[in-house]
Amino acid sequence: MVRFKTDDVKIHLAGAGSGKTEAAMGEIVEALETYRPDEIAFVTYTRKGVETGIERALKVNRSFTPDDLKHFKTLHAICFREAGLGAKNIITRKDIRAFNEAFGFHLTGSEMFSSCSEDDKLLQRYDAVRSQATSGIFLERAYDVQRYTRLVNAYEAFKKGHNLVDFYDCLEKYLEVGKPLAGVKVFVCDECQDITPVQWKCIMRLSENAVKVRCLGDDYQSVYTHAGADPALLVEMSEHYPVVKHEVSYRIPKAVYRLAHRVTQMLSEKVDKDYRPFKDKEGFVERCPDRTVLVHKVKNDLRAHGYRPGRWMLLFRTNCFIDGIVELLESMGVPYSTSRGFCIEKSELDLIDRYYKFRKVGYGTKKAKDEFMLKYNIQSFDDSFTESGLIPSSRRYYMQEMVDLWGLQTLKDMARGEPWLLLSTIHKVKGGEADYTALFLDATRMVADNLLMCVDEELRILYVGITRCREGLYIVPSRSKYGLDKLLDAAFESE
Repeated sequence: MVRFKTDDVKIHLAGAGSGKTEAAMGEIVEALETYRPDEIAFVTYTRKGVETGIERALKVNRSFTPDDLKHFKTLHAICFREAGLGAKNIITRKDIRAFNEAFGFHLTGSEMFSSCSEDDKLLQRYDAVRSQATSGIFLERAYDVQRYTRLVNAYEAFKKGHNLVDFYDCLEKYLEVGKPLAGVKVFVCDECQDITPVQWKCIMRLSENAVKVRCLGDDYQSVYTHAGADPALLVEMSEHYPVVKHEVSYRIPKAVYRLAHRVTQMLSEKVDKDYRPFKDKEGFVERCPDRTVLVHKVKNDLRAHGYRPGRWMLLFRTNCFIDGIVELLESMGVPYSTSRGFCIEKSELDLIDRYYKFRKVGYGTKKAKDEFMLKYNIQSFDDSFTESGLIPSSRRYYMQEMVDLWGLQTLKDMARGEPWLLLSTIHKVKGGEADYTALFLDATRMVADNLLMCVDEELRILYVGITRCREGLYIVPSRSKYGLDKLLDAAFESE
């Protein structure tokens, strides 16, 4: 049960694109009309969300500085501070490597199902237990009990011996020694659908002095149950406190809305709310069985309309399926971005740019030109750069094709701006949007098992993936042994 000390509690619930962020910002602006900035706490799940809140508050009063907004932080950051911990206490990747060497484990720090080691999965199971999760993929899957016990004992002993803490320790330490935020009158908490039971306990403790509490979220988008998030808590809160429903989507077109609505209607645990489109735009939902056809659509769109940031997203359930599309995109000369950045590094583009500039009479000194030629084994700048050592051999012909197709300046604009074509997992892109999205239904064995154990989580993930587009959605069927095709087919067939 989540119960606050004050009776002035309000729950904002919003569907995809229905203005939840604006509602959170509105609560901050309203609070600043009455209270000082240090009397307001804005707590959310991501640093980006915190930065948005700070930017909005600074616009309200130009005399404010970020230092005035000392309670605008992520939940982990504010618990870290209130527990009296210091930066030297946080466990780092260097510490993890030392732990592996000392105890013979293989922790990589990866949170992706497809790329994490078996020891990573065991530690994620431990994190789920500490978050007080009652279900989820890491709790339900079979595991090596003896290795798990040895890993947990060694991990805790290593942290204690080196006076280190991880994110979960920050929460536990705060609950052990931390006090309510002194002087805070208004407490605003965003992204509540992703909060775990332990995090809710921290929020209740932090907000004990507040006279007004505002919680914002979308239980339809609770996609971190594997990490302990429990949408049932937000659903239960909505039965106890007044609820404001934001039921108009300013993003999705009607055809996409109809499919997404069928998906959310299949959820067993939820707060019923609408997210009907604001605009009278039909849009489209199209099945695209041939991936080559899809990539041709992407390429033709770039040729016809040029570089437009936020134009396309290709979305995947897990990270391991992205590489196959990367190969296809590169074979067809299509530029793209992933979570690691643009497909061609800025340093590589700068080298190519400098290569072309040296072709011009008068560019650079003779010494600089000679040193450049010697360093990269360049015989003549009249040759293609593929004839030199400028770019590694495995990449040089791809880059030459990209420069020939799109031009160096367009590629440089893409590299430093918002992605034009983003390849991402659904989890990583939550909150993002594009004109067009393609949703790939490939899944791993672990996801297939989760589908049997926790169908609501997979429905929510589908909902998030479906609702990222402003114009239209392409559905790409699975080519793997496992997939989410039948689950989506059930949504198409439902009324």
